[in-house]
Amino acid sequence: MSIAYPRPIQTKSYDSIIQDMLEQAGVIRIEPSLEGKRQRRKVVSRTNGFRKFVNTTMVRCKVDPLIKEMLLGHHTGHEENYYRPEEQDLLNEYLKCVDSLTVNNEFRLQREVETLKVEKSSWEAMRKELDDIKKILSG
Repeated sequence: MSIAYPRPIQTKSYDSIIQDMLEQAGVIRIEPSLEGKRQRRKVVSRTNGFRKFVNTTMVRCKVDPLIKEMLLGHHTGHEENYYRPEEQDLLNEYLKCVDSLTVNNEFRLQREVETLKVEKSSWEAMRKELDDIKKILSG
């Protein structure tokens, strides 16, 4: 099935789709106004709220302010002409706050597994060393 005369979607349509999804997910509650009409205005704009959350989270995680602005897509004035961090620098700063920015625990659990593997290998090395000392003392 195809549409005979397709037209591009309007910005208001995107806003409506996002609003409906937020309502269905329970992120935004619609409260009746005094006149009995549905009231949608909130303190934080639905499309800008995510950017505010990311910015606040990066500040709390002490991400380099200049790199934070670059990651958010903000212009940094003359700095962007003189300072161009490598991708690895951007990644390292982002990794400081990835746990706070993600809802999924996969990354946190993966790092925990890696940490436990390192601890296990160090315990195994100490155990082997202790066994070697016991052999020397008993023999």
